[in-house]
Amino acid sequence: LSQVAASGKDHVDITGCRQNLGKSVAVNGLVTEKRIVENFSQLILMDPDIIFSRSDLDTLSECLEDMESPGMISMDYYPWNSPKPPDGIVRQFPGKSGKSYEINVRASRPMTSGHVAGGVFGITSETAKTFLNGVVYPHFPYAYYTEDAALDVTLAQKGRINGYLQKTQALHLPETDRNYEAWKIKIRSSLKPPPAGYYDPPV
Repeated sequence: LSQVAASGKDHVDITGCRQNLGKSVAVNGLVTEKRIVENFSQLILMDPDIIFSRSDLDTLSECLEDMESPGMISMDYYPWNSPKPPDGIVRQFPGKSGKSYEINVRASRPMTSGHVAGGVFGITSETAKTFLNGVVYPHFPYAYYTEDAALDVTLAQKGRINGYLQKTQALHLPETDRNYEAWKIKIRSSLKPPPAGYYDPPV
């Protein structure tokens, strides 16, 4: 049973489905069904194998609310398993409050290649409404494979700021289900990589 949740200030709604639809299909369906974009100012998505502190979650949420032109903003990753491409560069971006935010953004990676991993990231509802037709993921034909890179590329081409928020830290746990790991590798090897192809190598 795969589950996705929409959380409010005082409750958590759990929605489940009996088959693996893929993250992009499941998230877009939930966003539409629960009218997330209409009822919340931002969306923060995470995979079940990601660990981070509540304070870093608050920092990410603050950045999304305050920063000018945010796109796909991720927490930074613990060094030993960072999926961050080596050619990123840290830049400062102003917020509406006067505060600035340090973001690791793409440096030389082409605009057709993803820069931000999808383990934990946020976008604003305004971004979803303006650039993504009111959902999170652009049309994507696969149940699993670089859907986060496709989102990154779409927003980057629209001039939004995508990257890793510095002074936050997420830990991506190593794969423990070998059958699931084998399934992911099989899917990756069976599909022709799209132009947005970027994904974490197996641990």
